[in-house]
Amino acid sequence: MQDEKGQIANLKVATGNTVPASKLYPRNEHGRADPAWEPETFVEIQDWQELGLSIALPSFFDPSETALPKAISDAVERVRACSGKTLLVDVRGNTGGDFLLTMPLIDAISQSASQQVVVFVDKFTFSAAIVFVAILKHRLGNRLKLIGEEMGDGLTFFAEGGLLDLPNSGAVVRYSSAFHDWRNGTFDETTPPEIARQIVPAGALNLDREWVVGPADEDAQGAFYQRVLKSVIG
Repeated sequence: MQDEKGQIANLKVATGNTVPASKLYPRNEHGRADPAWEPETFVEIQDWQELGLSIALPSFFDPSETALPKAISDAVERVRACSGKTLLVDVRGNTGGDFLLTMPLIDAISQSASQQVVVFVDKFTFSAAIVFVAILKHRLGNRLKLIGEEMGDGLTFFAEGGLLDLPNSGAVVRYSSAFHDWRNGTFDETTPPEIARQIVPAGALNLDREWVVGPADEDAQGAFYQRVLKSVIG
C-alpha cells in the first residue's frame, strides 16, 4: 500500500488478529461444501447392468503415490472385463494431480472399440483432469460425448511448479512453470519431457450437451448416473 506521500509502506497486522487462510479457503477449488474435503477413494465404479458402467474419478492427486496407481489398475481390469458396455466417466470436481498415472486407464478405455464413452465435466474440472479428457477425446473422436459445464480452464495453460506457504497469514501461493497446449498439441522448453511425449492436439473440446447438476448424496448420484446412461442409449 502507499502512504500519504505516495511511497510504498508495509502493512503489518498483529498475528493475534489473523486467521490462517488455509482454514477459510481450500487449496483446490473442488466445488464441495467442505473446503477441506478429500476423496475417500480415487475410483468409484458402479455396474448398471444393461445401461453401462460408471467410473467416478474425484482426484488425481495422491501424496502417497501408491493409492492412485492401485485404484487405476483395478479400474483397468473392470473396463476390460466390461468392454462391450457404455462408459460414463465422471471427472466433475477433479482439480488434477498426475495424469501420467492415469494413462493405463486411458489406454484401456481407448482399446475397447465397441464402447460409447460419456465424460461428465464441470467448472471444477482442472489441470490433469482436463488433460485426461483431452487425450481421451483425441483418441476416441466421435465415440466420446462431453456432457456438463465448461471446464475450469482452457487447453493452453501453465502447470507443474509448486506451492509456497506465506509465513504470517498461512496463505498458500501456487506457481506454475511448465507450458501445456492440448488444443494444438504444442509444448516448449519448460514442458517436462515425460509430459511433452503425451501432448496431443485435442481441438476445442466443445460440450456435446450442457447438463448442470448440484451436489448429490450417494443414492441420488446413482440415480443421476442411470439417467445419463439412459439418455445416451436413447
